[in-house]
Amino acid sequence: MSGIEAIVERVRGSPMAMANVARTLLLTKGDAERARALCDEALSMAPDNSEIMEIRAAVYSSDVGRWYFSNMRDEPRHDAYDRAFRRALAGGGRVLEIGAGTGLFAMMAARAGADEVISCERQPAVARGARSVVARNGQEKKITVLAKASSDLEVGVDMVGRADVLVWDNLANNLVGAGALPVIEDAMRRLVKPGGQVIPARGAIMAALAEDSDLGSHRLGQVAGFDLSPFNALAQPVYTVKTTAPELAIRSSAAVLFEFDFRTGGPFPAARTERTVVGSGGQANGVVQWLHFDLDDDEIYQPAPGVRARAFGLEFRPLAEPYEAVEGASFTIQASHDRERLSIWLGDR
Repeated sequence: MSGIEAIVERVRGSPMAMANVARTLLLTKGDAERARALCDEALSMAPDNSEIMEIRAAVYSSDVGRWYFSNMRDEPRHDAYDRAFRRALAGGGRVLEIGAGTGLFAMMAARAGADEVISCERQPAVARGARSVVARNGQEKKITVLAKASSDLEVGVDMVGRADVLVWDNLANNLVGAGALPVIEDAMRRLVKPGGQVIPARGAIMAALAEDSDLGSHRLGQVAGFDLSPFNALAQPVYTVKTTAPELAIRSSAAVLFEFDFRTGGPFPAARTERTVVGSGGQANGVVQWLHFDLDDDEIYQPAPGVRARAFGLEFRPLAEPYEAVEGASFTIQASHDRERLSIWLGDR
C-alpha cells in the first residue's frame, strides 16, 4: 500500500479528515477524480456539515475553467451557431462534438435535426456535468456524452459509424493554444465521413496595432516613491483584454496572420508570416490579436475589438516603447505558430 493509500485509509470514517485529505493531498497530487469521490463520501456521512460542503465545492471546481460560465452568456455566438446547425442538419445526420462543455451545443444540434449526437469530453467532471444537463432537458435519447478525448474514440466502439457533421469548440483566444489543430486533423481523418461538414468550417488569426490606455495596470512604474520598472522584464508578454474594453483603441488596418480551412482536415503545419498594416493615426503601444470564424459559407462569428463577445477575449502584446502609428504609413507585423503556441512581434520600422 502506498503512502497516499495509507493516509486515505487512516482517515476513512472521519468526514472532516476525509475532506481535508481530498483537498490537501489528493488534489495537490493531481488526482482530482479521487478527491471528488472522497469528498462525496465525506458529505454522505455528514450531509449537513457546511465546512465539508465548502471543501467539496472547491475540489469539484478545481480543474473546471471559468470560461464554461462566461461562454454561456455569449448570445450572439449561440444564435450564429444555431443558424449554422439548422442549415447543416436540415436533413438529419450523425454529429460528433469535440468538447462537450455544458452540453449546450449538443442540445442545439439535436434540436436542429441531428439524429444522433456523440459528444466527447476529456474531463470526467465536466462530462458528468454535461450528462446531467442533457438529462435535465430530456435530450438523453439523442445525445451520448463520453468522458474521453476525441483521440481515444473508435468507430464501431464509441460511434456506430462516422459522423456527418463535426462540431468543435475551440477555447483558446489564439486558436492554437487549446490543441485544436491536431485534434481536427485526427477527427477529420478517422471519425468524420469523407466530405463531411465541420463547424466552424474556417478560422483566422487577426491582428492590428493598438493602444491600451490602461497598460499601466499591467506593468510597474513608480510605487511608493520607488521605480519598479525593471521588474517588468518578468511580466507575461501577453494579457487578455475584453472585446468591448473602452481603454482599447485600434491604430491600424487589420491583418490576417494565419488562415485555416478545417474542412480539408489539414495538415496544418507550423508557419511564419509577415503582414503589412496601414496606420490610422494615434499612439500605438502594442499589437492586439483576435479570431475570426466562418461557421459555414453563410455565417460569421468574429470576437473582434468593439464586438460584444463573451466567449473569447483579445490578446494584447505590449511593445517595448510606444510610437506614433502615422496615418497612411506602413508597418509590418510578423508572427509564427508551432501548432501549440502563437508569437507576434513588430517588424523593423
